[in-house]
Amino acid sequence: MEDLSSIRQIVRPGSTAELSEIVRSAAGDNFGLFPIGGGTMMHVGRPPSRSGIGVDLTAMNEVVEYPARDMTITVQAGMTVDRLRQILSAERQRLPIDIPFARRATIGGSIAAHLSGPRRFGFGTLRDYVIGLRFIDDHGHEVQGGGRVVKNVAGYDLCKLHTGAFGSLGIITQVTLKLRPLPETHACASFSCPRGALAEVLNRLHATATRPVYVEVQGEADQCRLTVGFEENASAVAWQIDQIQHEFPGTAMQVIHGDAADDRVQMMTESIHASAVWSWKASLRSSAVAGFVQDLSERGFVWQSHALSGIVWGRAAGDMPLEQAIDELTRLRRAAEDSQGSVIVWRCPSAWKAKLDLYGPDRPDGRLMRAIKRQVDPHDRFNPGRFIGS
Repeated sequence: MEDLSSIRQIVRPGSTAELSEIVRSAAGDNFGLFPIGGGTMMHVGRPPSRSGIGVDLTAMNEVVEYPARDMTITVQAGMTVDRLRQILSAERQRLPIDIPFARRATIGGSIAAHLSGPRRFGFGTLRDYVIGLRFIDDHGHEVQGGGRVVKNVAGYDLCKLHTGAFGSLGIITQVTLKLRPLPETHACASFSCPRGALAEVLNRLHATATRPVYVEVQGEADQCRLTVGFEENASAVAWQIDQIQHEFPGTAMQVIHGDAADDRVQMMTESIHASAVWSWKASLRSSAVAGFVQDLSERGFVWQSHALSGIVWGRAAGDMPLEQAIDELTRLRRAAEDSQGSVIVWRCPSAWKAKLDLYGPDRPDGRLMRAIKRQVDPHDRFNPGRFIGS
C-alpha cells in the first residue's frame, strides 16, 4: 500500500482508550482501518477495497512489564525493534529474530507481517516467541490472548492467529515475548561454490557435525556465496568453525567474528528487502532449493535463500515489464509446486496488482482463513481487501 490515496487521514493514538474510540468512530462512518507501524512493509498485499483511516501506533511504545528473570517482556506494539534490542541487551537477553530496518520497524508491525531472517533456521520465527498479545476488535474492545508466562495454555491461540495476519483481524496493541540469553560469541564462515555444486554442499551442511543457526546462500552469477553462522559459548563456536573448515577441505573460507558477524547478518536481512520493480518469496522443501535457484540469475533475478529453511527471496535485478513478470511468476510457481511449495509477490508497482496474482492459487486452508476473517471482522474494517483472508 505504498500508494496512500486510500487513506483519508492518519491518526496517532497515545493510549488504548484513544484507539478504541477511533475504532468505534470509524465503524459509524463505515471507514476502513489501516494499522501503521514503522511503515516498512506498506507495499505488501493487495490494494485496499475501500478508503479509511491510517492508525499510526508509534506513540504506544512503552515497556509494560519486564521480569528479566522470567525471560519474558511485555511491550506496547508501537515500540521499535531497535529500542527493544537496546532494552534487552542491558540484561544480556534478546529476541533472536532478524527484522529488517529495525530502527523504524515496530514490534506489532513485525508480528503482523511475520518477519524473519537468516536465524530462523536455528531459532524459529516470531510465531514461536509471541506468548501473549492484546488487540482491539471491530467493536473497539480490547481482547487478550495468551498470557505473560511461557506455560500459559488458557483459551484460543490468538497469538498465532494474529502473527502473519497483516493487521486484518484487529489492531495489535500489546505483546508479550519469550526471550533468549545473548550468546557469548558469534562467528560465521563465508565461502563460495559453483552453482552446480550447491545441492551437494547443502546436503553436506545438512549432515554437518556442527550446529549452525543460519545457512544463507546468495547468488553470484555462476557462483553461490554461502554464509554459515554459529552462536554459543566461545569454545563451542571455535570448535565449530574449525570443524566446518575440516568438513570442507581446500575451500577458501572467510571467518568473521563478533560485531562484524552481527553486521553481516543484518546486511543479509535487509538486502532481501531492497527496493526493486518487483520481488517475491518462495517457500519450498529445503531439498528443492538448489534446483529452484539454478537459473534465476540468468533470468534477471537477484536472489538469496535461507537455504536449510526452504525459503528463497528474489527481486528483479533491473527493469522488468509486467508481461515478463507475469510469465516469470507462472514459471516460478510451477517450479515451486513440484516440491509442494508456493510463491507470493512481496513487492510490485501498485498498478500491477490488478493483473498479478499476488498470492497464487487458493490454498486448501483458504476457505478457513476467509471464514475466520468473517467471524472476527464481519464488516471487513481492518485492512479491507489487502490480505488473503479478505
